[in-house]
Amino acid sequence: MKTCAHVTRSPLGPLFIAVEGAGVLLRLEFVKGRSLDELADLDATRGDELAWSERECAHVARELAEYFAGERREFGLACRPRGTAFQREVWTTLASIPYGATWSYGELAAKVGRAGASRAVGRANATNPISIVLPCHRVIGSDGSLTGYGGGLPAKRALLELEGALVAEPGAAGGQLSFTSVRPGSSARSSTGSSSAGRGAGRSSIASGSSSRAGSGARSSSGSGSAAAARRAASRR
Repeated sequence: MKTCAHVTRSPLGPLFIAVEGAGVLLRLEFVKGRSLDELADLDATRGDELAWSERECAHVARELAEYFAGERREFGLACRPRGTAFQREVWTTLASIPYGATWSYGELAAKVGRAGASRAVGRANATNPISIVLPCHRVIGSDGSLTGYGGGLPAKRALLELEGALVAEPGAAGGQLSFTSVRPGSSARSSTGSSSAGRGAGRSSIASGSSSRAGSGARSSSGSGSAAAARRAASRR
C-alpha cells in the first residue's frame, strides 16, 4: 500500500509523519538523528511504497502546530497504528487519557482490562507508533517518575508541562513551546515559524480495519523527485 510521508518541524525537533488512504495517520515519530533514507527504509520493511508529500501530511502538521501553540487540546485525526491486537488495544486506550492528566502504568493496565499485566502494557506503550496524538507521554510511574519515552525524557517533560500536568521547571517558559528547527543529525537552531490559528475540536480515533503487518521485499518510492525535495525541505528546517 502506498504511504505518504513528510518530516515537519516542531518545538521538540523534527517529527516524521506517515499517512495512507484519505490521510489516515499511521506513524508520528521523533526523527532523533535518523536520515530520510533510514525513515524510508523503515516503511519499506513494513510493506509500504513510500512517497514524500508535504501536501498529503499537511492536516497532521497543522493540528500539531495548533497543539504546540496551546490552541488545541484534542486531535481530530483518524489513526491506524499497526501492531498486534493487544498493542492496538493499549494504544486505543491511550486516546482516553485527558489533556492535562496522567495515568500510571497500573491505571492504564486496569483500563485495558489487564490489571495484573502492567509490564506487558508498559511494553506496548513503549512501542506506540503515533506519538503525541496517541499520548503515551501521559503515562508515568506509580511514584510520579517520568520513566522512559521514545522522544527522550526532556521531550516528555516538555509535553506534560505544555498540557499543565507538570509544573514548569524554574526558568522554563511553560504553557507554550517555541518552534525550533532541527535537521536530522544536526543541532537545533532558532526559527521564526508560526503556527496555524485553528482551534479544532474532536478526538483522534482508531480507524477500523487495523492490522499487524510485516512485509519483506517492499520498495520505497520517491515519486517524481519528491524524496530529493523532502531532503531539501528538511535541510532548510
